[in-house]
Amino acid sequence: MARVKEIKSITVNLPVNFACRGYQYGVYDAIVNKGTKRAVCVWHRRGGKDKTFINILTVMMGKRKGIYYYFLPTYNQGKKIIWDGMDKSGFKFLSHIPEELILRKNDSEMKIELVTGSIFQVVGTDNIDSIMGTNPVGCVFSEYSLQNPQAWEFIRPILLENDGWAIFNFTPRGNNHAKKLYDMARLNPHWYCELFTIDDTKDENGNRYITDEMIEEERVSGMSEALIEQEYYCKFIDAERNMLIPWENIHDAMFRRIEYEHGMRIAGLDCARQGRDSNALVVRMGGQVTHIEKWSTAGISNPTMFSASHVLDRYSQKMFDVICVDSIGYGGGVADYLRGKGRFDVYDVNVAEASSDSQRFARLRDEAWWNVREWFQNKKCSLPKIPNRELLIDDLKEMYYEFVKGSEKVKVVSKADLYELIGRSPDVGDAFMHTLAFPVDQTLINMTHSRNMNQQYADNYYDPYQEARA
Repeated sequence: MARVKEIKSITVNLPVNFACRGYQYGVYDAIVNKGTKRAVCVWHRRGGKDKTFINILTVMMGKRKGIYYYFLPTYNQGKKIIWDGMDKSGFKFLSHIPEELILRKNDSEMKIELVTGSIFQVVGTDNIDSIMGTNPVGCVFSEYSLQNPQAWEFIRPILLENDGWAIFNFTPRGNNHAKKLYDMARLNPHWYCELFTIDDTKDENGNRYITDEMIEEERVSGMSEALIEQEYYCKFIDAERNMLIPWENIHDAMFRRIEYEHGMRIAGLDCARQGRDSNALVVRMGGQVTHIEKWSTAGISNPTMFSASHVLDRYSQKMFDVICVDSIGYGGGVADYLRGKGRFDVYDVNVAEASSDSQRFARLRDEAWWNVREWFQNKKCSLPKIPNRELLIDDLKEMYYEFVKGSEKVKVVSKADLYELIGRSPDVGDAFMHTLAFPVDQTLINMTHSRNMNQQYADNYYDPYQEARA
């Protein structure tokens, strides 16, 4: 604990009426005890952000005389959340600053002067000019994802010169300036950085503070699944982008039961192009995903033979009937090897080639991913709880699309661009996409010969939707 010096025979121990929950202590310890100067905390909604950080700021005011700012996106938010705000028990946030230490209070400026000489002020970054010329030594940027980033650019050199500190807390609001700050901080050893979802914030008995019942209450009251993912699981969902597959459609497929007595099992194979990627195999029978897996060939002397042998092993286990292989890069070699064995039909999928509908799509990749979108929208699909299902779901949730500039052609995010955004390649998602490289409602009779579809299957093709039982 920090101990304020005696002023007029006043002795106060800080913090007042506050005890850190387990997950709150990390940043408290970093700033108060270890002297860390920069921290980024990405916490879920109702995680106690402001209660935690106003107490850190109050303790630091007892350790060093100076000016301390608590920034919020707007003046009105600052007044509502901090100046007039209180916790769920009715305890006011400002009551964490002991009355005996307050020399004077200015409601219009949301400023408190202490008998120690320190000044605390709540500031909206919509009016950053109001603090021009001042010299703060400690700052909290609350809900930074909604703030004007120019405020930090203004404060940064001041804190650098006077050895001051800054904490940024927020719940994600897409891939904006706050996401960039978080990405920098998690790789910078001089910054304290953490991201807590509701699965990370638990009491001493291991129970979550935000329960499934609370989440269900939000859902019933109208909160969308995408917003739940953002607010409670800290997903950086960019609202400015068009989500390719709405979360509601994915969620519904997870709990929909569809079984097929007949139907061709089509496998999609996505081959790793670089060491950072993985190989992925997904099998689909009509409207149901039946198998998902991924593996790495990093360090393997002959990745082509390794992956081809792995696929042959899965075929011997009767997991699929035909396979669609990403033919770009070493995937072409894998496809050729499998085709040479003659045990099953192998179809090349070159996602870089032109779409069959050049008026709507820029490339085959865009058309194939749009087929995935429609596969979910027709509601005759199912994502049963099978091993590695979450790998596919995680990739599906990240896909988005835009329109080619100057046209109405759809362009789905590329593998390379998505890697830059989320730090990984959608290998499992792409493997699934290969199973739908052609419209799902077409029979093999309608498949073009140029795509190597074998007539023997066309003669005996059975439409799996005829056997669907919801």
